[in-house]
Amino acid sequence: MSIQEEHHIKKISFIQSLVELLPFNEWNNKLLEEAEEKCGFAKGYSLIVFPESLSEIVGFLEEYLDNIMLGSLKIIAEPSKIREKISLAVKIRVKTVLPIIHSKNAAYFVLNPIQGTEVAFRSCDAIWRYAGDKSLDFNYYTKRSLLLSVYVSSILFYIQDESDNYIETDKFIETAVENIVKTFSQMKKLLAPSNIPIVRMFT
Repeated sequence: MSIQEEHHIKKISFIQSLVELLPFNEWNNKLLEEAEEKCGFAKGYSLIVFPESLSEIVGFLEEYLDNIMLGSLKIIAEPSKIREKISLAVKIRVKTVLPIIHSKNAAYFVLNPIQGTEVAFRSCDAIWRYAGDKSLDFNYYTKRSLLLSVYVSSILFYIQDESDNYIETDKFIETAVENIVKTFSQMKKLLAPSNIPIVRMFT
């Protein structure tokens, strides 16, 4: 086993311990110390595994949850439409939050706004890639930025949802995804060369 592989295994071990402790703890040093003890690390060893401390831990945790989402999607029949794929993925990803986060708070909310947005953006990227998107141009950022608004607002809706089986959250996500699909379609039409006056002059 390489040093990199051993290092990664220790990261996973720490995050799994963290996941078990999160329902009963706030995000603080005590939580990290308990996670260290639970997975057999010496006190302060998490700073060796995650030298950037909390921001790196939260980033790795969110990546871990993204992988849980992707694993769940692999064993579910894949919807035929892109919007249905996105809705399904968002529903699954959002619902990884409740079982493990104290007070139903998403992990990235403990970061500063810029870091939190970066972490959430990566989750949106994973969702779009699951849906088959391979864009690398302007569309790449547009699609993920639109989905980011849906993803974060869906979590905020979800943590307050008291409906049976969170059916209201599912409806919220479906409507929100439908709206961004329409928005993106309208943007594509507006940016089409035939709709740009200066371009029309030469056609």
